[in-house]
Amino acid sequence: WRMDDDSLLTGEVPYDVFGYMASAGHLYGYVNTVRDDDACIVDLWDTAKEYAQRLGVAGENFFREWPRGAVYYNNFEITHSSVFTSPKYRAYFDHIDQNGGIYMRRWGDAPIKSIAVSLFVPANKVHRFEDLGYRHAPFIDQEPAATRGRAGGTARTAPAPRQALAWKPEVPVHSVIGQFHIEAHPDESLQKLFAPHSAEGSAWTGADSATSVGLGSVSGSDSETFVWLFGDTLIGSVSESPGSLPQRIRRDKASGGFLVHNSVGVLEVNSRTRKPAGPMQFAWTPQAQP
Repeated sequence: WRMDDDSLLTGEVPYDVFGYMASAGHLYGYVNTVRDDDACIVDLWDTAKEYAQRLGVAGENFFREWPRGAVYYNNFEITHSSVFTSPKYRAYFDHIDQNGGIYMRRWGDAPIKSIAVSLFVPANKVHRFEDLGYRHAPFIDQEPAATRGRAGGTARTAPAPRQALAWKPEVPVHSVIGQFHIEAHPDESLQKLFAPHSAEGSAWTGADSATSVGLGSVSGSDSETFVWLFGDTLIGSVSESPGSLPQRIRRDKASGGFLVHNSVGVLEVNSRTRKPAGPMQFAWTPQAQP
């Protein structure tokens, strides 16, 4: 069972999901599907199609019917380990890997694995968990069947070009796993370090896969330097209006697009107070557009 670290189960899981998958003979379970960004799948479908045709498996399952760019939203997935450890999947992945698109064009795990399911897992062994409450903002928000009083998903997608930034932490929401209620509380002071502001002229508006590395301090200095390494990074601008939340605006394709593969942030921290000596400074390399 895979879940992203910032996703939530918003209701009690009322049954053994593993037992259900096993008894029903299902191999892959998901909550919903979304469409991946076109900039992240350049040539991926054609590469997979060429591989499937060469092996003569393009027409054996539902790959031909699977819409180009559609992906299982695998921030929630329950799968039999054999799906992604089988020799045929390993051979398929090696072909994708050797093409270089993972490194040069940001092919992600969701489209790569979704294509594999459409190639190798029979449709009757794929199950949608439309009864479980699951949220991963801003893309999926599925209400539990127990509270909506009916079966079927109510998942919504909202990858809008313009969307409000949550500057103030929301009321904590907990995940429910059996008898355990797990919740996280945002730290407002740390949140401010990553909140772009129009007055700063910063076009860095967010990123994932954050890792920090301490570089120590220069002799005689009372501050320490920390470098933050980010994965996928959103580039754009921030528009503010009195009385409303700031709006994050994606950079258009003609100006370089809104998504770059990696970025770096540098933060100086006072050695005595352990407080930031100033705002984080961001940098990234312009990314060639297809």
